[in-house]
Amino acid sequence: PSKASRRKGKHMQKDAIELMQQADAIRMAHETVKAAMAWDARPPVALPNSMGLHDLEEYFPTRRRLAGQMNTTDPDSFASFVLDHLEPGAHVFVAAEAMAATAVLNFGTTDSPGHADNRAKLVFQQTAAYQALLRVHKSTMDQKTLAEWMEDQAQYLTAFTESEEVPLRHAIAAIRNVTIEALSKVETSVGQLSQERGALESVKATSKHTIPALIYCRCQPYLGLPERLFVLRVSITSSERGPRITAQIINHEQHVQDMAVEAIHLLQGKLNPSDETTVPVYEGAYEKS
Repeated sequence: PSKASRRKGKHMQKDAIELMQQADAIRMAHETVKAAMAWDARPPVALPNSMGLHDLEEYFPTRRRLAGQMNTTDPDSFASFVLDHLEPGAHVFVAAEAMAATAVLNFGTTDSPGHADNRAKLVFQQTAAYQALLRVHKSTMDQKTLAEWMEDQAQYLTAFTESEEVPLRHAIAAIRNVTIEALSKVETSVGQLSQERGALESVKATSKHTIPALIYCRCQPYLGLPERLFVLRVSITSSERGPRITAQIINHEQHVQDMAVEAIHLLQGKLNPSDETTVPVYEGAYEKS
């Protein structure tokens, strides 16, 4: 045979040998993985770097098990889904700051831990009234902005001075007609050997109507939670552009903590309607490691 024929024959023999070696490696890897899956200890498996594991589940008529995440903003739908699909050892975790709850349906138990990849997530939905309240919280506004906000949210608001209630229409009119007065005062003190001179300047906000110091807002903050009373403290400062008004929710951080506790109690009641079901509800989050 020619040199070209001999080179071609050697190349074909090399390819055949590599294919046979690859087939043997695949068979050995299959047996190794199969044995590891059958053994309770489930030890790690050593495989060559050139090999990868491929999941063929998508080609089966059905999945091996339930896995995924259901997302909702409705506490009732969340509770119904959890009760319909919970497995032994299911847990629910509530993230206070995010006002969200995650149910790990296949959490499992200490003796038989689950994969923790079948979940349901509830994100509590803020009401329109609470969203509007948060928009003005810690905001510095002009008169027009705050007055229009009060008009839009009138059904939830009550205005007060430090000691008494102010009709809301009067409070809005007062905000629209704020006047800033700057008063200057000079004091001079002369002694035998000294002389002191001081200048004081004060700024005073006035209006034809009584300016509210506090604005009460009673509204439902999140769907599913009860109504809550929020109190806004109103302060007025002067600027070159005119009066600037700041509104801030008093003890807002405490409200956030209290609403998280209410969310936990709400879910505990919905997930444990009788003595037959027990789904623990914790404050916090869970991450599988």
